[in-house]
Amino acid sequence: MTSFNRELRYNLKLNSNFSIGVFLFILFFRPFEASYSNVNNLIIFFSGFSGIIFLFNNLFYIAVPTVFSKSYRITDWEFGPPLILSTFALIFNSVAFTFYLRYVGKTSISFYTVFKIVIICLSVVVLIRLLYRLRSQYYQLKAINGDAFNSDIYVKQDKIPNKIELKSENKSEKVELSFNNIFTIKAADNYVEINYKHKDDFRKKLLRSTLKNIEIQLESYPNFVRCHRTYIVNLNNVNRLVKNYKGNILEMTNNEEIPVSRHYLLKVKEELNPI
Repeated sequence: MTSFNRELRYNLKLNSNFSIGVFLFILFFRPFEASYSNVNNLIIFFSGFSGIIFLFNNLFYIAVPTVFSKSYRITDWEFGPPLILSTFALIFNSVAFTFYLRYVGKTSISFYTVFKIVIICLSVVVLIRLLYRLRSQYYQLKAINGDAFNSDIYVKQDKIPNKIELKSENKSEKVELSFNNIFTIKAADNYVEINYKHKDDFRKKLLRSTLKNIEIQLESYPNFVRCHRTYIVNLNNVNRLVKNYKGNILEMTNNEEIPVSRHYLLKVKEELNPI
């Protein structure tokens, strides 16, 4: 499973659990009045709140970051989805709750009602960010204990072909190289620079393409991972992941040091130490 698919699966599971949690909270604690005397209708009405949470959380925590990945990067001090997307999720969920309660539940809206709505939606956002932080700290602790930092790494050895064929953006050019001979793929303006080993020499090839296009082509190759906005590395040629004054660094077997940005650090650790 690629790191992208793993993140997608984790986010969907997280959003589903929070949707169910909101439904159960509203069902048992009844923070809102509703004009339904029939129990079945009341349950259906309350399930609408969980549907709102599921819809907007998937929109702002999965769809938007995927489509606009360059615009919504996680900053160095954040954990999980960018703070601006969490803010949008809070606003849209709160507004949707208010309209749903007023026009579907036929409930009069007071300042106290709006306050309760905001508290419920804010709690969801805060808990989601807290879980991401705990998840990040888990991998950091795992790394500190010797699973990744300053230690030999574990790389998945799935069955993969010996040769890899990479195509340009318009598919008019292609490069075919041995899987294990590729070290890094680096963004270089309108090209990507493929660094590889040929016999005892290290060489470079330029291919007119974006790094994102190459990343998509490499999805079926588990040992290639995006570690920076300008780098993809072959984990077969990584010695170890270390942290020094430069930040998080992947030390390659050819003594090259490749930066690992905060945005990709968690994914790199997951690929180095799959659960």
